[in-house]
Amino acid sequence: MPTVILEQALFVRERTETPGLAAQSPGFLQEWIELAQELARGFGLPTGNQRCGNAIFGQPLGPEHVAVVRVRDREPAGLLYHVMVLARTDYEDFFHDPFAVGQRHKLEGHEQGGLPSLTWDVERPRARTVAQVQRILQRLKTSDGPRTAENSESPALLGGTQVLLDGGKLVFRRPRPDPEFLKALWTLLPYRSRCTLWPASFTFSNELTFDVLVAPPDVDLELEGYTTEDEAADYPQGNYELGLQAAAEAGDQRQLDGLFFRRTQNDTLRMAMILLLGFTVVAVGIRLMQHFMPTPPPAVQEEK
Repeated sequence: MPTVILEQALFVRERTETPGLAAQSPGFLQEWIELAQELARGFGLPTGNQRCGNAIFGQPLGPEHVAVVRVRDREPAGLLYHVMVLARTDYEDFFHDPFAVGQRHKLEGHEQGGLPSLTWDVERPRARTVAQVQRILQRLKTSDGPRTAENSESPALLGGTQVLLDGGKLVFRRPRPDPEFLKALWTLLPYRSRCTLWPASFTFSNELTFDVLVAPPDVDLELEGYTTEDEAADYPQGNYELGLQAAAEAGDQRQLDGLFFRRTQNDTLRMAMILLLGFTVVAVGIRLMQHFMPTPPPAVQEEK
């Protein structure tokens, strides 16, 4: 069974001060500290009576690593950031889901001193099932309300999935973190797409330009080009969304697996470029062989 190593650090931010390092594991590199502080600043700060609750977000940390950050309130007016760092290849092979990483380890105390490196024995995630997707598409905005089109979350979830696959970004307004909604959205996405999309279950800023974010209703954010929840619910149906609905309604696990394992647009473009390069190399090779091969002498006709 493969082993994944995660390094962790704890940062504390009081009001508008620079996030300060409170504790770190032995393998948390010095070069990561400043990058992690930038992530903490990019999360923003609450104002007035706003509270953070327990938020989680994911972001790249340099070209070779991924950071999963859990944020919670720290009395009287600060925030606590728990930063977990793992190799990007491990994230893509075994997780591709910041919520799965964030839920694997409970942080209790540790505001002073050292933190251990985390060693996890992992296996590739199990395939998502038709039953899981069916439960997600039955989610209601208010659990005690009737099942109506207005009270169903499935239009926004399905439309939001199609928005992300079409290259768009999503914003959902909530007074508090909503990790369950984002986990439901993440369950509907293809594996490869989840490796390149970065969500925040709550944030007070969009300096980090999340692909999906939940933010308080009264916070002014830079959201040009973002699709709102109502817009996502009315988003034109695409092939992926239609295929997902059809697989769930028919109970077709094979069709569902085909959707989840589909290539991204970048994967398809990369494959096309590789094939084009291969054909070009073959064509050039044939030309060179023809150029350097000796020309056979002309045939001599016998005299009659």
